[in-house]
Amino acid sequence: VRPHTSYLVAVSAAQIDMSSEGEKLASVTVGGRNLGECNPMPDDDYNCSLTDCFEQERVPAEATANGTLLLEVHSVRTHSDCRCNQLHVSCYSAAVAAFTEATEEEKTTDPSYGMFVRFV
Repeated sequence: VRPHTSYLVAVSAAQIDMSSEGEKLASVTVGGRNLGECNPMPDDDYNCSLTDCFEQERVPAEATANGTLLLEVHSVRTHSDCRCNQLHVSCYSAAVAAFTEATEEEKTTDPSYGMFVRFV
């Protein structure tokens, strides 16, 4: 990041294994500022779609003074139910991928994640 520059940041997360109250991103911190928790509670644990957690959050210029920006996320009780492609910023069910690999012999190379967060 550019030193001594204020930014607006948005945070999105894949809803991986977050269908219960206790399964969530317990804290999201940007530049030392705790934005809070993200608890989307989708219909099931295999919903791997991205959801918006925070939008247009201001990061003060002091947080980028040394040309870096610290991003911290703490998830609780999530499991690696989704596979995610970092290049395309997309996630899909690990169970569906396993079934496809077993029946069609089409191998996926995307790793499994219990948490996948995008900062913009």
